[in-house]
Formats: sequence, structure tokens, C-alpha cells
Amino acid sequence: MGASSDKKKYFNAYRSIKCVIDLTHNITTTLDNIYFVNVETIKNYLEILNKYNILNMIIDIYKKSELKNLEDKIYNAFGDYKLETGIEIFDINAKNIVENKFGDKEFILVDKDFLSNMNVNNETYKDKQHSIIVKKNERHIKLKDDNGEKIIVKY
Repeated sequence: MGASSDKKKYFNAYRSIKCVIDLTHNITTTLDNIYFVNVETIKNYLEILNKYNILNMIIDIYKKSELKNLEDKIYNAFGDYKLETGIEIFDINAKNIVENKFGDKEFILVDKDFLSNMNVNNETYKDKQHSIIVKKNERHIKLKDDNGEKIIVKY
């Protein structure tokens, strides 16, 4: 695959993040098929986005007009990006939360398009999708435990 098509895939992964951010910021909704990616496993990717502060620009309605210019810059920056291997999808389930398996680890919310564009193996994430309940800036994770009971966890 050529550098140009790689840039396009990485940019499409950014657009996936942008969509999730738009859908989870300051509205009331439920999003299905959301995944929790360990930010430590995509440091270089996020470094490009953070260099331009683009994730904060997405949620700032007063800065939306500046997004196109920044998106052109990150698209070009993806030309030098080397895809990280071992992108980790957290298995957020009731047992792992009770056992505090995640400690202070940080995650970013993504959808299947992000994972596909970042070449994450389908088998790695097929059972790790969740529904996110958003009520204005109050977010919850809706999980099922081993008995099929729904558990709501604030994050």
C-alpha cells in the first residue's frame, strides 16, 4: 500500500475519532459499538493529533471554522506516521472493573472504522464493543456481567 493510501487510512481513523467525540460531547444519546483503546498503544498517532490540539478543537464550537486547516495539516503529517503494532482494546467488563485491572490507564473512545483503518485484527476486538450512555457531559458505560445483568459504570 502506498504512502498516500496510508495517509488516507490514518486520516479516516481520525475522522472516526472526530465522529465519536461529536456524538459524545454535550448531548444526550446512546452510542453502540464503541471500543476503548489504550492511549499508550497509539502514542505516536495521538502525538500528531495533539500537536495541532485538534481533539479540543472538535468540541469547541467557536473553533470549528479552524478545523479544516488543521485537518489538512494532520493529513500531511500522517505521511510520516508509522503504524503502531499491538494496539490494545480494553476488555471493559464487570469483572475487570471490580478487580481494577485498568488502574490509571487512559483510553480513547473509537468505533469500528478506527480499528479497521488502523489494521486492528477483527478477532482482537469483536467481543469488546460496548454501549456508551451520554447525558450532556455525564458519561456511563453500559455493561453486562456473566449473568447478563446490565451494569452502569460512570467514567
